[in-house]
Amino acid sequence: LSPVCLGSLRRAASINAEYMGTKQSAKAALEIYLAMREAAVTVMAASMDATAELIDHRYGNEAGGVAKDASNTAKNALEVTKNIGGLGIKSMAKKLAVDTVLKSVDDEPSEVYAGEPVPQV
Repeated sequence: LSPVCLGSLRRAASINAEYMGTKQSAKAALEIYLAMREAAVTVMAASMDATAELIDHRYGNEAGGVAKDASNTAKNALEVTKNIGGLGIKSMAKKLAVDTVLKSVDDEPSEVYAGEPVPQV
């Protein structure tokens, strides 16, 4: 192969490596965002339970029962908000985009070898 061809192959491999690195970073960022969102709901639910137990311990069974009912109501509201948030057109488009990016990153080959065509962006 001529030096010009070798240089072009090296540039193409370098561009592909950068492209794959960018896609992997996007995938990681999306996975972190989704995990943090789920973690926020979990922390809020645990905080509400702990508060209800504290009220029960400090103020007695009657106040504790009311606090536990309020905690359950608030957790149900969180769950409804999470579920309704997934019903809008914008949310569905966002979910579809996230799923598409995650799938496309998982399905692509990790390396391009000499002589193989470079994927087009």
